[in-house]
Amino acid sequence: MISPQGFSDVINGHKIWVNNEESTVYVDTLPLHNAPSNILSLLVLRYYITTATEGDFLIIEDPEAHLSEKEVSEVVCWIKICKAKMLISTNDRRFGSLVNS
Repeated sequence: MISPQGFSDVINGHKIWVNNEESTVYVDTLPLHNAPSNILSLLVLRYYITTATEGDFLIIEDPEAHLSEKEVSEVVCWIKICKAKMLISTNDRRFGSLVNS
């Protein structure tokens, strides 16, 4: 994932931001690669799902990986409002409500 200069977001109370001088992505005060797996998953999912447009096509495999029940609910909400076409590969029944949405 390439984050644009000046990118900033807050996920589960953690600030994710790009240090423009270093061209490094941070979670709070630590480099991104030190972030918990659920924060990494949510960051990538939210970024792509919420920035996708009608002309985009997203393929998402196991969106529930590393996520809590509450976090999965958030992802389902993002997917429901996403304008892009998607292929979601999962065995998780919580995503069943998205079929043909």
